[in-house]
Amino acid sequence: MRERLLEDFLGKCYLCESPVTLGSMQVDHLRGRVPPEFDWSNLFPSCKCNQHRPRDFPVLLDPAAGHRVEARLQQWLDGSTEPMFAASDAADQAASNSARELQAVHGRHHAHGCDLRAAISKQLNLVYGAVLDYKAAIHEPGTPPAEVERLKATLCARLSQHAPFTMLVRSVVVGRFSAAEWASLI
Repeated sequence: MRERLLEDFLGKCYLCESPVTLGSMQVDHLRGRVPPEFDWSNLFPSCKCNQHRPRDFPVLLDPAAGHRVEARLQQWLDGSTEPMFAASDAADQAASNSARELQAVHGRHHAHGCDLRAAISKQLNLVYGAVLDYKAAIHEPGTPPAEVERLKATLCARLSQHAPFTMLVRSVVVGRFSAAEWASLI
């Protein structure tokens, strides 16, 4: 069961998108442990975020249920390291709750927040490095096509749904380019 849950959530914590493994994963019940306790739609893989979450079980967006999380939540960095979250539509209660929950988990006063900000910074550096390597290769005459494709694949992998902090990293990185610049890259 845990293997399937981890697979369904692409090996990431449903709250902060940190990578989790079978050995480190906790299972969160969003609606509490109400009968029936084993309700697959109420089980979510979590990292240590789960230890610090309030237990009022607000309705949150469910990334595994097709809730279009990326369209319903705005994510950005305030300054250079502080993740910020807001509902795209303030009337969307699940998105507002999710934004509030994410803000709390990533915040400076959360026990896990400092670790998350450091991991996000590391992931952003990896993505920016992949962007720079790929841009250099496509603009450098004589770069072998196989090398260009390898660098493009690396960049795409760093921005894929399987990568840590996908939504936040995508919004930050893509937001730094004009639409034409980004289209020319990917």
